[in-house]
Amino acid sequence: MAYRPPTNVQRRAGVYYFRFVIPAPFRPLFGKSEVHLSLGTAYLREARPKAIRLASIFHGMIEYMGDGMADKLTPEVENMMLP
Repeated sequence: MAYRPPTNVQRRAGVYYFRFVIPAPFRPLFGKSEVHLSLGTAYLREARPKAIRLASIFHGMIEYMGDGMADKLTPEVENMMLP
């Protein structure tokens, strides 16, 4: 049986990308429904740990914003979200 990458890892043009679906209540803050970021590698073995770290960061941000502690994104995070 062939190994499948996690659902938040996608391969396009030979490079792996991280995909995060933003929960509906937070989409106005992000200005989009999904985030796609290059993992900078063509190797799944390298992409998986990077995707796990990014998923942890994004889940932490959503949890932080859900606690009502932040009403907008920091400039660093806004720059990550730019296409």
